Amino acid sequence: MSKKYSLLIALFISALVNGQENEWLAYPTNVKNDSSVTKGKIVYNEDNRTQKLIDHMAMPMPPEYKVMIDGYRVQIFFSNDREIINKQRENFQRNHPDVETYVQYDAPNYSIKVGNFRTEIAAEEMRQRISGEFPSSIIQKTKIELPKIKPAVILEGLDYESE
Repeated sequence: MSKKYSLLIALFISALVNGQENEWLAYPTNVKNDSSVTKGKIVYNEDNRTQKLIDHMAMPMPPEYKVMIDGYRVQIFFSNDREIINKQRENFQRNHPDVETYVQYDAPNYSIKVGNFRTEIAAEEMRQRISGEFPSSIIQKTKIELPKIKPAVILEGLDYESE
């Protein structure tokens, strides 16, 4: 019984395959050069919101949308008084202008966190360096911005080809 059905299906498929037209492969010979046959004009009607969208997409990204990776920061101070936080941040920035500072608000307290360290060892080195100024500083694992790449320093007057 199954042989009869498989034979019937095979005959049906072969009839479909042979029933195809062969002309679909042939290139029509009665078509002239497309550019000479039709000439036209393209009209583009731009939506007025398109430029607004382009301008919006070109705006710089705010910090919360930057690329973030796992890393460490050193929390140097926390308080519920914003004025004290600002004074402590200015104090830190005056003594360490090359280190990034961040003020974070976790109700009801503000905290100052510094640095973008990829390793805990680098964060510990910073904590040790500032422990005299901020003895209650602690290391926290968090999301950090990609650390900035410092430009290469070229030392002049060194002879690298000496033997």
